[in-house]
Amino acid sequence: MVLGLVLHTSHQARLAVASGTLMGVQLELVVYEQEREIRPKVEALLNRVRLDGMLLGRVPYDACRDLLPPDMPLSINRYGALELTLTLGRALRRGWAPAPV
Repeated sequence: MVLGLVLHTSHQARLAVASGTLMGVQLELVVYEQEREIRPKVEALLNRVRLDGMLLGRVPYDACRDLLPPDMPLSINRYGALELTLTLGRALRRGWAPAPV
């Protein structure tokens, strides 16, 4: 089974630890730093590998949903309150202003 996984670079270390316990699954990663990188990287992955499914968050999904085959199984992860709070804190430390959505 080949799964595509789209994640921000800040999550890559956690994935390395967690993926060590997987058996029978090949992970194909799309790792991005900036949101504008998501779409071209997902497109390149889809052109390079036949995936059995994909796991991604809401932001990556919104960036590339029209590229995804309609019959591809997807898991769209949503952040919990703690993850959102930590992400906002990191953004503020970098000097990024909050933007309404």
